[in-house]
Amino acid sequence: MNEDTYNGWPNRETWLVALWLGNDYANQLRVSTLASEAIEQHPDDPECAAFDLARTLALEGGFGSLYFENQVHSLPGLYRDLLDTAWARIDWPHLARTYINDALEV
Repeated sequence: MNEDTYNGWPNRETWLVALWLGNDYANQLRVSTLASEAIEQHPDDPECAAFDLARTLALEGGFGSLYFENQVHSLPGLYRDLLDTAWARIDWPHLARTYINDALEV
């Protein structure tokens, strides 16, 4: 097993985001809806749907950079730097492919 994998995810940071998204009903519903919308936009190309979903989750979906910047950048230096480092390790494409695959199996 690769040292960077964690509970079947690419790394602990990605697993942690998946855990938080999966353990909150509102977030589950939101991600499921976003995945379905991405599939509707690209019905014959799951990889393209996953790409769009990853971008949405990371940048526009409230889980990504805008939310992060507003919340974290008010923290003092060390804490902000540690969170920035962890945030940069999140594998949004992997998360998105997982949610697209889940939506396609339903």
